[in-house]
Amino acid sequence: MKRKFSFIAVILFLTLFLSSCRDLKSVKMRDSHIQKQDTQLVDLLVGSWLDQSDAKLHFTLYRNGTAKSDNMSSLIYKAWRVDENKLILTVESIGNHLSLRDEDIYTIIDINKKEMILKANGIEYKYIRRK
Repeated sequence: MKRKFSFIAVILFLTLFLSSCRDLKSVKMRDSHIQKQDTQLVDLLVGSWLDQSDAKLHFTLYRNGTAKSDNMSSLIYKAWRVDENKLILTVESIGNHLSLRDEDIYTIIDINKKEMILKANGIEYKYIRRK
């Protein structure tokens, strides 16, 4: 009886172990696919963008993760990153002897080599790539 129990325990352990290895391989493949997508998205995002809204908040995104405002001295873009389909900009707002740092999070609706559409708080923003 004791041998039968040990045999069942070993079979159960091996089954769990092998299935966890398969799941780990699946996660690695999925992560690799996401990283590949992120790299393609980063390639499209890097560059200077002209805001087509009335705000005209133009900015440049650099490959090293830094960003800069192209035409605003009171709203300074410091850094950026991508998380799935989100563009996250670290911004510093400078006012009357006051400086506030925050993150603006945009959903990337569409992007190509010439234009991108971002959405935040239910509002869509269109950007054209500076030549």
